[in-house]
Amino acid sequence: MFVLPLTLEFIDLRYSTEVVCMVATIAAIQEGYLINRKVWKED
Repeated sequence: MFVLPLTLEFIDLRYSTEVVCMVATIAAIQEGYLINRKVWKED
């Protein structure tokens, strides 16, 4: 996640931070969904 702005050479660095934040947000939402789904299955 930390090297993602450096690998996006076709996007200016100040714009790549927005992309990184979007990817991090989607990953956090997905992780929360998977954790909640696992907890609900155990009940």
